[in-house]
Amino acid sequence: SGMTISAIPAGDIVEVAQTSTSTLTLKHGTSMAGGSLLIGASGHTGTVDIEGFSGATLDGVTVTAFDGTDTIEVAQHGDSTLLLKGGTSIKNGKLVIGADQTTGTVDVEGTGIGATLDGVAVSAFATVDAVEVAQTSAATLTLEKATSITGGSLIIGASGHTGTVDVEGASGAILDD
Repeated sequence: SGMTISAIPAGDIVEVAQTSTSTLTLKHGTSMAGGSLLIGASGHTGTVDIEGFSGATLDGVTVTAFDGTDTIEVAQHGDSTLLLKGGTSIKNGKLVIGADQTTGTVDVEGTGIGATLDGVAVSAFATVDAVEVAQTSAATLTLEKATSITGGSLIIGASGHTGTVDVEGASGAILDD
């Protein structure tokens, strides 16, 4: 079973690669609720790696990547899922889903906003690698500031669950096969 990280008060921060290049691996159902996750800093590349069948959950977490080299990876070494809910937001950086012979999923769930991707470059290795919205509950994924999704599948809604992808801002979003 994974670890639960609760950031109370909401001002608490988990920092990755603030003084040297490094990786934080979340697996076995690790859950982070509230607070902030900072990835990378000037001169230091940060990676958050989501692995293991149970993957990880970010619930109401504000994720900020320093720049485009900082990455959240899902299923680079085995099948895995990253669950985003509770208004989790990811700003900047890359979100890489799946790899050769692995399947990665980013699942957006929960009533209300679900999650926001803000200026994030999402890339999926194969068609089976997916961003799923509202597979188990009504949810909204907001895309803004030229967030791009390249490759993979975007699955919106399921039987009995309404999914919404809301594109906001003048620069909108880019969906590319």
